[in-house]
Order: sequence, then C-alpha cells, then structure tokens
Amino acid sequence: MTSRIAHRTAFALALSLCLPGAVRATDPISLSGTIVDADSQDPLPGVNVIVASENASTVTDLSGHYVLWLDAGAANSTVQVEASFEGFVPDLESVSLNSSEVIQNFTLTPGTPCNGGTCSPPGSSGRPLTCPSSGGPVCTPSASCTCACVSHAGGYVAVNQCISVP
Repeated sequence: MTSRIAHRTAFALALSLCLPGAVRATDPISLSGTIVDADSQDPLPGVNVIVASENASTVTDLSGHYVLWLDAGAANSTVQVEASFEGFVPDLESVSLNSSEVIQNFTLTPGTPCNGGTCSPPGSSGRPLTCPSSGGPVCTPSASCTCACVSHAGGYVAVNQCISVP
C-alpha cells in the first residue's frame, strides 16, 4: 500500500513538473525588460524599477535592461510595476506573474518637472504659501503645472500638481 502511494506521489510530482505555463511555488520569478525613451526609442540607463508589494527594486543598466528576481510566493498573482526616471513621466503597469520568466517593457515619455510657485489659501489675506522647488511630479506634454493650496490637518499646504489641459 505504501509503495502504491509513493508511486502515485512521484507520478503526480513528475506530471506537475511537465505542465506548460504552470509556476511552481518554489520557483523564483524573473521579471525583466527594457525601458526606452518614447521620442527617440533610445534605451534609458538608470531608470528605477519598483515592485512595491514584493519589496523589490532595481535600476536599468547601460542598455536600458533590468532584471528583478521575485519571491516564489508571488507566483500566479498580478503586481504593479513602476518605472520612473527624472525628466520622464512615470509609468505604472499591472503585470501578471503567470510564468517563471515574465517580460515587461516600458516606454517612458519625456515630461516637464512641476516644481515651485506660490498659492494663496482660500479665505486667506495672509502671505502666500510656496510650493517645493524640487521633487514635484513630472507633467505630460498635455498637462500644465500648478502650485495648489490643499487642505491638510486643519490648515493648508502648498503642493505641485499636474493639471490636464483639454
């Protein structure tokens, strides 16, 4: 009886190893791709690639190529992958991890950094607030940058925002 169970277990294991497209929970997942400039199609070195839910990140090499090794526990799930680079609009893609080797390429669009400016809080006759002069979002060519006063914790803060232009 024990021999029969051992044979069935071995057969089931061998069969699972042969199934195409199946990701075993013990296999690490390779997520890789190339990131290029939308205008020139040139590869972009130094792009940050992040899978926050898996606590994984890397930077593209001189050829714009990246490889992230994700934990086997992420198999057969969908994760958000973000590619970001200064002077370009960040791209966030949903990627299905349904095989042990997944390719996700990105094309980043050059944008305009949205930094600086001032705003006056509503109903305020006081001094205007100043938006940060760096670290703001990057606006697409079809958006404009504005410094906005936003309600926060009983007061107002100045933030840089990209506003879509119709």
